[in-house]
Amino acid sequence: MVKQMRDAAFKAEQFAGVHLPHVTAVNQLVESLREPEPSTGRGWVPYVAPLHGGSEARILSILRDPGPMTHETMGSGMLCVENDDDSAALQCQLLASVALTPADLTP
Repeated sequence: MVKQMRDAAFKAEQFAGVHLPHVTAVNQLVESLREPEPSTGRGWVPYVAPLHGGSEARILSILRDPGPMTHETMGSGMLCVENDDDSAALQCQLLASVALTPADLTP
């Protein structure tokens, strides 16, 4: 069964793991970049889901704008190929087409 961020249990599992060893350095950087309210215009900085490889990943994906489904008020609050949006779905398809998994990628 494919897990997705719209599954509350999967989402909770991902949030519980934001400081697992393989993603803690990335997510500590995220926390340092987040602004206190009110925002000064930097924008939202989402966590990287522990489903991904973090510092152990073979691939680093850099996106211009993570989109609204990564914001905690509209979506998952995380960069994740299991988000409910077209970008995430395309990343899943691309990974599968070259026999890679989300653990091979750090968005």
